[in-house]
This record gives sequence, structure tokens and C-alpha cells, in this order.
Amino acid sequence: TYTEGIYSTHHINAYEIFEDDSEKVVVDLVRAPWYALANFTDRDAMLNWEDSGSMSNSFILSRYTIDITHNEVVESAWSNDLDIPYLNQFDFPLINPEYEGSPYCYAYGQAIVEQYRQYLVKKNICDSTQDKVWFVENHYTGEPFFIPRPGAELEDDGVLLVTVMNGLTESTYLLLLD
Repeated sequence: TYTEGIYSTHHINAYEIFEDDSEKVVVDLVRAPWYALANFTDRDAMLNWEDSGSMSNSFILSRYTIDITHNEVVESAWSNDLDIPYLNQFDFPLINPEYEGSPYCYAYGQAIVEQYRQYLVKKNICDSTQDKVWFVENHYTGEPFFIPRPGAELEDDGVLLVTVMNGLTESTYLLLLD
């Protein structure tokens, strides 16, 4: 089976399933245009941006279901019942490390819109009506880390740690989201 070539900035998770008498591999990726990183880190673009009011970016979360038995690949998008574009357009994805290589419901990441708006996203893949966002204007987030609570029974039982720079005070703080 051949598929269209893609550029992916990060892998989210992958796991095997058996359904309908087929062995399948599910792979979740962050797709980006090939030029995204070059444009994102361009100094002149960052210093001379103009706010268009857009609420989306060029990144796309994609799920690839690879049917090993029937030699087929299907690409699909995650649900977005809240209809907020950037909820399915984040990068620096991570999940609870206890669920790596297994079916999961929660992914976390950073959505950057218009260079300066940075949203931390908690994406509920199983029920997108429960998606969550953290945002403070002029606060710039680093790459988040999820720390599961020892002995946790729920997948999202833990804290999200991220360093944040307050652009107004030019100071940095550690944000913990429970």
C-alpha cells in the first residue's frame, strides 16, 4: 500500500488493535507543511507579524489506521465538537506515559496561533466535548510534560507541567495544571 508523502513534526502515540478480523496499527501524528519550521523560526516574521484574527494554524493532528491484514491505510481527523480549530492543531504532543503503545483518550500539547497566541490544549480524543484550554494573553509556554499521579486509576489523573514566560514582566514561572 502506498500513501501520499507527509511531513510530521512529532509522533503522538501508536498501538495495535484487532477488529473485524483484521490486525491494525493506529498511529497518531502531528502533520505540518514542510516549510512550517523554517517560517516559524524566522526572526523577521516573528518581529513583524500582523494579527489577522485567525484562530487556526497549519498543523493538523492525523490518525492513520494501517490495516495489516488487508494492506490498507486510512487517514482520519480527530473529532472537534467544540469547533475551535486549534484544538486539533497543536504541536509538542504528549500523553500519559503509562498509555504509550496502548489505546488512550487524552493528548496534551501547545497550539501556536498568529505567532503570539499560545494555547495549552488537553484533547479528549474519546469525547471532544470535554476538550480543555489554558490561555493567558502575552504568556508564552514551553513544551509541556505530563506527570501521572502515583497509583492513579484514571488516565488523566496527574499534573501538566510547563514553563511559561510572562511577556509583560519578562519573568518565567512553572505552571502546574491539575
